[in-house]
Amino acid sequence: RGRGCGGPIHHPLGGTGELRDVRTGRGPHFIVKGIASFNVPMQKLANHTSLKEWAAVVSALESGDQIILVRKGGIADPAFGVEADRFYLFPTYLHQKEKQFRPEYRHHFRMTDRPDVEPDRVEVGSWCEVAQIWRVTELDRLRSLAQQVIFTAETFEERFRFRPDQAVHVIAVKTFK
Repeated sequence: RGRGCGGPIHHPLGGTGELRDVRTGRGPHFIVKGIASFNVPMQKLANHTSLKEWAAVVSALESGDQIILVRKGGIADPAFGVEADRFYLFPTYLHQKEKQFRPEYRHHFRMTDRPDVEPDRVEVGSWCEVAQIWRVTELDRLRSLAQQVIFTAETFEERFRFRPDQAVHVIAVKTFK
């Protein structure tokens, strides 16, 4: 449920952190990099599951600058759990701000910067395979991973402090384009 708005937050493309089916082929909202015809279905993953993540993080995963995801339930998804061992990366542009990323990685933000509005079409051009998952409940343990992400220390800790009743999921992934 949305905090402070009295109801669930819903966007036709899904919520941040929400695992959902990726429509390909004739679907109106998705284009797939490297496939010329929009009518050709994506063939790499049989389950067509996606994970919505900030576009700058998707860019960092694609380049190898980041190899872990740090997840917790969000506003629209109060509890987070990894539901698939392979999933598409669905980039979102909502709520990411340049100051949330370490200076040496802000180029990922600048490459993906858009107005704070979700677009009608999103390119889904990469997917991940889960290598390992850890549940972290102590901030000091999470801080030890700070150099493995493109976030500033403040952003990293904000993710920990949001919904303090929940553990953070640290997900080591292999990313494919």
